[in-house]
Amino acid sequence: MKLVVDTSVARTAMPERVDLDKQKACVVALLAVQANTAIRVAQSDQLMAEWLKLRPNGQTHASQFALGWLGALRSAGRVVPVAGQRTDVNAAIGSVRLTGSVQALRNDAHVIATALNADSRCLSRDDKMKQAHLPQLVLHLPAVAELLWVNPTWSGTVAWIQAGLSDEPSQRVLSATRRAPKQRGRRAAGAPGQGDGEG
Repeated sequence: MKLVVDTSVARTAMPERVDLDKQKACVVALLAVQANTAIRVAQSDQLMAEWLKLRPNGQTHASQFALGWLGALRSAGRVVPVAGQRTDVNAAIGSVRLTGSVQALRNDAHVIATALNADSRCLSRDDKMKQAHLPQLVLHLPAVAELLWVNPTWSGTVAWIQAGLSDEPSQRVLSATRRAPKQRGRRAAGAPGQGDGEG
Protein backbone atom coordinates (compact mmCIF):
# COMPACT_ATOMS: atom_id res chain seq x y z
CA MET A 1 0.00 0.00 0.00
CA LYS A 2 1.27 3.46 -0.90
CA LEU A 3 1.01 6.58 1.26
CA VAL A 4 1.42 10.26 0.39
CA VAL A 5 2.94 12.47 3.09
CA ASP A 6 1.88 16.08 2.74
CA THR A 7 4.38 18.88 3.30
CA SER A 8 2.39 20.00 6.34
CA VAL A 9 3.47 16.78 8.07
CA ALA A 10 7.04 16.87 6.77
CA ARG A 11 7.39 20.44 8.04
CA THR A 12 6.02 19.70 11.50
CA ALA A 13 7.94 16.48 12.20
CA MET A 14 10.68 17.79 14.47
CA PRO A 15 11.99 15.45 17.22
CA GLU A 16 13.62 18.37 19.02
CA ARG A 17 10.14 19.73 19.73
CA VAL A 18 8.25 16.58 20.68
CA ASP A 19 7.00 18.33 23.81
CA LEU A 20 4.41 19.87 21.47
CA ASP A 21 1.55 17.55 20.56
CA LYS A 22 1.47 18.20 16.82
CA GLN A 23 5.23 17.79 16.40
CA LYS A 24 5.23 14.58 18.41
CA ALA A 25 2.28 13.19 16.47
CA CYS A 26 4.01 13.78 13.12
CA VAL A 27 7.29 12.20 14.29
CA VAL A 28 5.50 9.18 15.74
CA ALA A 29 3.44 8.73 12.56
CA LEU A 30 6.50 8.83 10.30
CA LEU A 31 8.35 6.37 12.51
CA ALA A 32 5.32 4.06 12.40
CA VAL A 33 5.39 4.21 8.60
CA GLN A 34 9.09 3.38 8.61
CA ALA A 35 8.48 0.41 10.92
CA ASN A 36 5.82 -1.11 8.65
CA THR A 37 7.84 -2.44 5.74
CA ALA A 38 4.68 -3.21 3.76
CA ILE A 39 4.08 0.53 3.25
CA ARG A 40 5.59 2.44 0.35
CA VAL A 41 5.75 6.23 0.19
CA ALA A 42 4.40 7.75 -3.01
CA GLN A 43 6.32 10.84 -4.06
CA SER A 44 5.80 13.04 -7.12
CA ASP A 45 8.26 15.57 -8.51
CA GLN A 46 5.88 18.38 -7.57
CA LEU A 47 5.53 17.24 -3.97
CA MET A 48 9.28 16.71 -3.60
CA ALA A 49 9.87 20.22 -4.93
CA GLU A 50 7.53 21.56 -2.27
CA TRP A 51 9.37 19.63 0.45
CA LEU A 52 12.66 21.12 -0.72
CA LYS A 53 11.42 24.67 -1.28
CA LEU A 54 13.35 27.16 0.83
CA ARG A 55 11.62 29.29 3.42
CA PRO A 56 12.74 32.87 4.20
CA ASN A 57 14.99 31.52 6.98
CA GLY A 58 16.89 29.43 4.44
CA GLN A 59 15.54 26.10 5.68
CA THR A 60 13.54 23.69 3.57
CA HIS A 61 9.81 23.33 4.10
CA ALA A 62 10.42 19.73 5.15
CA SER A 63 12.28 19.31 8.42
CA GLN A 64 15.71 17.69 8.48
CA PHE A 65 14.15 14.76 10.29
CA ALA A 66 11.58 14.28 7.51
CA LEU A 67 14.24 14.52 4.80
CA GLY A 68 16.39 11.96 6.62
CA TRP A 69 13.36 9.71 7.04
CA LEU A 70 12.57 9.91 3.33
CA GLY A 71 16.20 9.23 2.45
CA ALA A 72 16.21 6.09 4.59
CA LEU A 73 13.06 4.82 2.91
CA ARG A 74 14.47 5.61 -0.52
CA SER A 75 17.63 3.64 0.30
CA ALA A 76 15.40 0.73 1.29
CA GLY A 77 13.56 0.91 -2.03
CA ARG A 78 10.35 2.06 -0.39
CA VAL A 79 9.79 5.36 -2.24
CA VAL A 80 7.63 5.02 -5.34
CA PRO A 81 7.60 7.79 -7.97
CA VAL A 82 4.11 8.72 -9.15
CA ALA A 83 2.71 11.49 -11.33
CA GLY A 84 1.77 14.69 -9.53
CA GLN A 85 -0.68 15.96 -12.14
CA ARG A 86 -4.11 14.84 -13.38
CA THR A 87 -6.21 16.59 -15.98
CA ASP A 88 -9.41 15.51 -14.23
CA VAL A 89 -8.27 17.16 -10.97
CA ASN A 90 -7.45 20.41 -12.75
CA ALA A 91 -10.76 20.37 -14.64
CA ALA A 92 -12.74 19.67 -11.47
CA ILE A 93 -11.04 22.52 -9.62
CA GLY A 94 -12.01 24.80 -12.49
CA SER A 95 -15.65 23.88 -11.89
CA VAL A 96 -15.68 24.66 -8.16
CA ARG A 97 -17.82 27.70 -7.40
CA LEU A 98 -16.91 28.54 -3.80
CA THR A 99 -14.23 31.20 -4.10
CA GLY A 100 -12.73 30.27 -0.74
CA SER A 101 -11.95 26.77 -1.99
CA VAL A 102 -10.61 27.47 -5.47
CA GLN A 103 -7.15 28.79 -4.60
CA ALA A 104 -6.64 26.31 -1.77
CA LEU A 105 -7.42 23.44 -4.14
CA ARG A 106 -5.11 24.85 -6.79
CA ASN A 107 -2.32 25.13 -4.23
CA ASP A 108 -2.73 21.47 -3.28
CA ALA A 109 -3.65 20.07 -6.70
CA HIS A 110 -0.34 18.20 -6.80
CA VAL A 111 -1.02 16.56 -3.43
CA ILE A 112 -4.51 15.48 -4.49
CA ALA A 113 -3.26 14.16 -7.83
CA THR A 114 -0.34 12.32 -6.20
CA ALA A 115 -2.69 10.62 -3.74
CA LEU A 116 -5.22 9.64 -6.41
CA ASN A 117 -2.40 8.26 -8.57
CA ALA A 118 -1.24 6.12 -5.65
CA ASP A 119 -3.67 4.34 -3.30
CA SER A 120 -5.75 7.35 -2.21
CA ARG A 121 -4.09 7.60 1.20
CA CYS A 122 -2.68 10.91 2.42
CA LEU A 123 -1.15 11.87 5.75
CA SER A 124 -1.83 15.58 6.23
CA ARG A 125 -2.33 18.14 8.99
CA ASP A 126 -4.59 20.21 6.76
CA ASP A 127 -8.02 19.57 8.28
CA LYS A 128 -9.53 22.57 6.50
CA MET A 129 -8.64 21.03 3.15
CA LYS A 130 -10.46 17.84 4.14
CA GLN A 131 -13.47 19.44 5.79
CA ALA A 132 -14.11 22.48 3.59
CA HIS A 133 -12.30 22.32 0.27
CA LEU A 134 -12.12 18.68 -0.86
CA PRO A 135 -15.89 18.21 -0.38
CA GLN A 136 -16.39 20.91 -3.02
CA LEU A 137 -14.15 18.93 -5.38
CA VAL A 138 -16.17 15.76 -4.79
CA LEU A 139 -19.12 17.42 -6.53
CA HIS A 140 -17.10 17.42 -9.76
CA LEU A 141 -14.73 14.47 -9.20
CA PRO A 142 -16.44 11.70 -7.18
CA ALA A 143 -13.22 9.68 -6.81
CA VAL A 144 -12.03 12.25 -4.26
CA ALA A 145 -14.78 11.09 -1.86
CA GLU A 146 -12.91 7.82 -1.23
CA LEU A 147 -9.62 9.56 -0.47
CA LEU A 148 -8.37 8.86 3.06
CA TRP A 149 -7.03 12.15 4.45
CA VAL A 150 -5.56 11.38 7.86
CA ASN A 151 -4.18 13.85 10.40
CA PRO A 152 -1.31 12.48 12.53
CA THR A 153 -3.03 13.97 15.59
CA TRP A 154 -6.02 11.63 15.11
CA SER A 155 -6.01 9.12 17.97
CA GLY A 156 -6.20 6.17 15.57
CA THR A 157 -3.38 7.18 13.24
CA VAL A 158 -0.66 4.86 14.53
CA ALA A 159 -3.00 1.86 14.66
CA TRP A 160 -4.13 2.68 11.12
CA ILE A 161 -0.52 2.74 9.91
CA GLN A 162 0.31 -0.47 11.76
CA ALA A 163 -2.70 -2.11 10.09
CA GLY A 164 -1.23 -1.26 6.69
CA LEU A 165 -3.33 1.82 5.84
CA SER A 166 -6.53 -0.19 5.84
CA ASP A 167 -9.78 1.45 4.77
CA GLU A 168 -11.10 3.69 7.53
CA PRO A 169 -14.53 5.17 6.67
CA SER A 170 -14.30 7.88 9.35
CA GLN A 171 -11.21 9.32 7.66
CA ARG A 172 -12.58 9.44 4.12
CA VAL A 173 -13.26 12.78 2.49
CA LEU A 174 -16.76 11.36 2.01
CA SER A 175 -17.36 11.64 5.76
CA ALA A 176 -16.55 15.37 5.60
CA THR A 177 -18.56 15.87 2.41
CA ARG A 178 -21.81 15.27 4.27
CA ARG A 179 -21.05 18.31 6.44
CA ALA A 180 -19.71 20.60 3.70
CA PRO A 181 -21.46 23.87 2.81
CA LYS A 182 -23.32 23.97 -0.48
CA GLN A 183 -21.88 25.99 -3.33
CA ARG A 184 -23.38 29.45 -3.69
CA GLY A 185 -23.22 31.08 -7.08
CA ARG A 186 -20.38 31.24 -9.55
CA ARG A 187 -17.09 32.88 -8.72
CA ALA A 188 -16.06 35.81 -10.84
CA ALA A 189 -13.49 34.99 -13.50
CA GLY A 190 -10.03 35.37 -12.06
CA ALA A 191 -11.32 36.10 -8.55
CA PRO A 192 -8.70 35.17 -5.97
CA GLY A 193 -9.47 32.47 -3.44
CA GLN A 194 -8.37 32.21 0.15
CA GLY A 195 -5.99 29.41 1.06
CA ASP A 196 -5.80 27.80 4.46
CA GLY A 197 -2.10 28.11 5.15
CA GLU A 198 -1.49 24.43 5.87
CA GLY A 199 -0.45 23.31 2.38
